[in-house]
Amino acid sequence: MSGTLSTIRDQIPQTTSEEPVIQLRWQNDLFDIQELDGFAFTVESKEFIAFLEGESASQTHDGEIVILGEEIPIQFRVRNQSGLQSRCGFYDLPIKTGERLLALHQEATSSVSDELHGLSYDELAEGKTTKVATSVSAPSSSGFFKKAIATTLLATAMLLIGGWILFLVRSSSTISVANSVMVGNYQAVNAPAEGAVLDVLVSVGDKVQPGQVLATIENHVKTQELELIETRLRRAKREAAIHQSQADQIESMMQFATLKIEKDLAVADADKVRVAAEKKVATSQLNRLMPLMISGNIPQAEYEETAALVASHDAAMVRQEAIIDALKLARRAAESTILVGDSTVSNPLSSARKEVELAQAIVDELTETRNLVLEHAKPIELVSPSAGTVYAIYRRPGDFMKVADESMALSLDEGGWATGHVNGLVATNIKPGQEVEIEIPSLDILTQGVVSGIGHRAVYGRGGYSADFRSAPDEVPIRVSLAAMEHQVPSGLRLEMTVRVHDHLATMKQWFNGILGKSQSEDVAALSKRRLNDPVQGQ
Repeated sequence: MSGTLSTIRDQIPQTTSEEPVIQLRWQNDLFDIQELDGFAFTVESKEFIAFLEGESASQTHDGEIVILGEEIPIQFRVRNQSGLQSRCGFYDLPIKTGERLLALHQEATSSVSDELHGLSYDELAEGKTTKVATSVSAPSSSGFFKKAIATTLLATAMLLIGGWILFLVRSSSTISVANSVMVGNYQAVNAPAEGAVLDVLVSVGDKVQPGQVLATIENHVKTQELELIETRLRRAKREAAIHQSQADQIESMMQFATLKIEKDLAVADADKVRVAAEKKVATSQLNRLMPLMISGNIPQAEYEETAALVASHDAAMVRQEAIIDALKLARRAAESTILVGDSTVSNPLSSARKEVELAQAIVDELTETRNLVLEHAKPIELVSPSAGTVYAIYRRPGDFMKVADESMALSLDEGGWATGHVNGLVATNIKPGQEVEIEIPSLDILTQGVVSGIGHRAVYGRGGYSADFRSAPDEVPIRVSLAAMEHQVPSGLRLEMTVRVHDHLATMKQWFNGILGKSQSEDVAALSKRRLNDPVQGQ
């Protein structure tokens, strides 16, 4: 028998068909593709890795996949590298192009066959290497082959039935999440105020801690407010200076008026002395003429004329004393910065000083406000909201940002989160805390997650809304917290998520355990009853 098998082995031609060649055309070179699916492909080439040295892994490259003589243009990114293997993911692959690529791949792989697979053991024993139209089998072995075929068919039927049952169980135990996309393994850093970027203090790839200053932004609003306050302060200072100048002028005028009154008072005193002297002379003359008039030596008219002169001097004396009193009063008013008119009394210096005080108070208030605004007008610090790695920087020094503009993105060190949508008819079966199976086809990553929220309020209330993935009217958004992954996963990647809402196998196991536990309890109860009824056995 061994000789026969060896003879058959020697007669079999050693020309088995090989896998079809699928190649990547890039940089005018061809590289063999080892694995290919609808999301990524693998290239094992030292030269391919050498070409990528110094380039960013996230950079997009243009190339062509050559399969069955057809060239399909693609765009790809290098996801990860291990040894000589480079795992590349398709970037923005059109649906029709992807379908055509998979169809060609399936056609190429299904066209490979071995003609010897269709030969029977008898044909191989006879030395045949090609399939003939009719085959002659030994009558003695026909029953064996019929049994083998029947057994195979039975096993196949059982596998199909088991697979169908497993499919039904799994389909009723899980819910598929549509439009699943990676959203939250990164956190956006938004501008807290409007202004131009003054300086960026970090680079892509830097590790940052919560509260660390990432960039500085010009305090645009406070700068405008400061300019307005500075303008008002300059105007208030000018008004205060004008009022002070007026007060100084009034004070100088009052000092001049006091000096003038002093001089007028001195002149009035001198006039009073002169009038007193003239009155004294006239009085002496009148006293000398009186005996002469009585004796009749002089006419009475001469005497009366001298008496009138004395009375005139008395009146001048009274008038001069009144002038002196008025000048003294004016001097006291001037010393008190009071001006006395014919029918009015005013204090212009006091009014001017009040205007100065009011103007200075405004200056002081504006100065204090300016200092406060100047303190707050310092550059605004853009700080890190959490620990992580700088994933992207969207703004550079000189760029102007509005409030809430996204300036940077951080890859979080802990697990991230993703969003998707489920049909509204099955949304009630999903509860927070249920397990989620997650696959990232483009990166060959399988991981787990937990439902953290379902419904618009639970999902969009925490952020993560994207217009690219807004749901249809009959769909409900779902938010999933992802487990920590070894590799950083950029946002925007498509996911395949399945929520496990019920484990039928666990339920069946629990049901069996319940039945077994009930049977054991019944046996124990029955045994106890028999012992109570049988005193001897109870002893």
